[in-house]
Amino acid sequence: GPPQSPERARRIRGVTVSVQAVRLALAAVALVAAITLSSIGTDSAMAAEAAIRVQAVSKDPRDISGVWWIERYNADLKPPLNDTGRQLHEELVRGIADGSAVDPVRKYCLPQGVVGSMASPYPLEIMQTPGMMAILLESHHTPRLIHMDAPHPPEADYAPSYRGHSVGRWERDTLVIDTVYFNGAVTLDAVGHPTSDKLHVMERIRKLDGGKRLENVITVEDPDYYREPFTLRLTYAWRPDVDIQEWACGEPHRDIAGVPGVTDGRGTPPSAASGSIADSSLSRRSDAKPPL
Repeated sequence: GPPQSPERARRIRGVTVSVQAVRLALAAVALVAAITLSSIGTDSAMAAEAAIRVQAVSKDPRDISGVWWIERYNADLKPPLNDTGRQLHEELVRGIADGSAVDPVRKYCLPQGVVGSMASPYPLEIMQTPGMMAILLESHHTPRLIHMDAPHPPEADYAPSYRGHSVGRWERDTLVIDTVYFNGAVTLDAVGHPTSDKLHVMERIRKLDGGKRLENVITVEDPDYYREPFTLRLTYAWRPDVDIQEWACGEPHRDIAGVPGVTDGRGTPPSAASGSIADSSLSRRSDAKPPL
């Protein structure tokens, strides 16, 4: 065709540039909209997931996995001491008070015993696999391992330990845990009731109230220090809104002042002679509220 005039060429270029600018603007708007919708969708999905997580309760009576928090803390379990146990307990309490004795569990951040850790005012998390169950305790941040449907090893093949050796089995809807082979180096509770290497602990754990609560009936036998076997009952609230926090000795920990039974504003029970169930260096750095 005939050659275009310079004026016509300028108009065509201007229209082309305008069209390109409009396209770029539309693309930018589309990109912003996509990002916004994606963010809204992600936030909605996260909110929905959180709501499901908080509301969903497993109906399986043998599914006890999740985070649990004791409903009432008891620093003094008041066990039936025999004469030897009473004498040892009194000596330990006096020694802690005057500085002549040291609580190695607290001082060196050693593991708590089975009873002390399960009675702790800090939350715990239960994890289940077909052959093994683990209880992750926030206090001292150490796990308990329960070997399911398995026997204890021969005593000669197992070194005594702070938490002993645990085996578990299901009796209908109740988990039965049998723990032996303790080293006698921990106290039973936070006020210094002693234990020996003859300690034997049986636990019977089951769900209550449609799975929103957990019951642990603990039977303790230790003929060295107690007149007879005795039983205590602990209950926990299901807390899917809580995550287990890390535990570092000497560092501030979760605020537990709202846990019933914890009477000191810092979360430390009075006369906490031993057992390190409570810790004196607590802060309010967690938004998670204890069970009330």
